[in-house]
Amino acid sequence: MIYTLPYTSTGRSAIVPPPPYIYATDYVAVHVKIDTASSAGLLPPGSKFASDDAWLYVSEFISYKEGSEDLIAEDPELVTYREGAVALNIELEGKRYLYFPFMWVDKDWALIRGYINGYPKKIAKIEISKFHPLLANYDAPRPGVRIGGYVVRGSSLLMKIKVTLRERGDKLPVSNFGPTLTIRRFPSTGEGELDVLEYVVVEKGESRTADIWRGDAELVLNSGVNDELNLLHVVKVLDGYFYRSFFKILGTRLAKLMYSKNNT
Repeated sequence: MIYTLPYTSTGRSAIVPPPPYIYATDYVAVHVKIDTASSAGLLPPGSKFASDDAWLYVSEFISYKEGSEDLIAEDPELVTYREGAVALNIELEGKRYLYFPFMWVDKDWALIRGYINGYPKKIAKIEISKFHPLLANYDAPRPGVRIGGYVVRGSSLLMKIKVTLRERGDKLPVSNFGPTLTIRRFPSTGEGELDVLEYVVVEKGESRTADIWRGDAELVLNSGVNDELNLLHVVKVLDGYFYRSFFKILGTRLAKLMYSKNNT
């Protein structure tokens, strides 16, 4: 059975193997309040805002198919990538969800894997601050340390986050948003093909966070040629965060089939 192209008899050339996937991540994030009325253009059909909270982040991932840890040594490029995203808190048929209207990554395999699972990923240049144990002022998170990250796509700086760490935290506001809802959209391109639009929930296995730090945040948002960040109307920037996360994604389950029809 082919999971992804390119097809070979061994399957080793496939750009993405099947799940489950392991993730270990560093995040620089900001919690904001938005004007829900003027941000409604970002809502998927049939949904509404569950709150006026939004979560924006830049991150760096180590990720691989479970059981493929040898790739960390064999080819580090195939297990590391960076990501930026905008997350909203929405409601669909009485249930609250975390939903991403925008997401960017810097590796092709991360793009394809995300698209299969319903994430709206695009390729971009992404950078994030790093800690190192031998750096006198950046050996670890501590009060007063300034960190940041940004997303640039094409000629546009889309998002830039800076956080001055203030204190340790014990909980992330985004944890109240609910499970992740994504959109799997596979349009037909010819006669007789299926045209699919479905909402799915991302199913996670083991998950934990560590090194949560809260601080003062600065946020810059700009639109790009085909990145309509102008549709997100931020009215207040709350706290910024640095944190680390580990989780496992098992796959997705159908939440709502919008349509699946034969294009004849």
